[in-house]
Amino acid sequence: MMGDGDLDGDLYFTLWDRELVDSAVGGHDDACLRVEVLKDSLINSAFQFTKTVPCGNIYKSVDYDGVVVKKLKEYPSTYLVQGTKIHGKNDREPEYFDFARSEILKGRSMVREVICHKKTKGGLTKFLIRWEDKTESWENISKIHNMFSEPPESILDYASGHDLLNHRDCQWLKQFMTGSSTLVEVIGHRDYQGNIEVCCRFDNGDEEWTSVKEILRDGDKDDRIILEK
Repeated sequence: MMGDGDLDGDLYFTLWDRELVDSAVGGHDDACLRVEVLKDSLINSAFQFTKTVPCGNIYKSVDYDGVVVKKLKEYPSTYLVQGTKIHGKNDREPEYFDFARSEILKGRSMVREVICHKKTKGGLTKFLIRWEDKTESWENISKIHNMFSEPPESILDYASGHDLLNHRDCQWLKQFMTGSSTLVEVIGHRDYQGNIEVCCRFDNGDEEWTSVKEILRDGDKDDRIILEK
């Protein structure tokens, strides 16, 4: 936030270099600057970290609660993190640090347990996860998909035990289940809320509607061949 304001009508003094602004504008008739916003699944993620900071003539370790504010650059992946001192009774002003992706995920690459889940208003599944670094956070199943090439066993076990594998956004987990069923044929299709879905028949006799996008994204080569037929 600019100047610690909440942007609800606050006024700010601004000063700029006209040559720099003109070079960033696509054309003199454009009303907006062309600002590239880098999107990433880690944005708004919360985690804890420790920094060594100067204190007089010595250095000491300080623990922070951190939140990923934005992605600064793509290669290597670098993020701006807002940190607030955990034990700073009289010093709770946020501080800002640059972090590499590996530093943010350190200790969070391991899921200790899935505590519970909930559905968002849009029907998406969110898990409350306790990480190896003992922090807890609510994570969309789509963010978990982006974080792990294969979902952790604790998430698979939880999704299976709570009958979540047939939910629209959790169906991709099935391919990682031991003894999971195999797509045999597509027996129908439909337009569902603007998305094309196909009715899939599996080798265990089950039939279910699945979006074409999910099959193209999550399915293996054989699944895509069946879909093309």
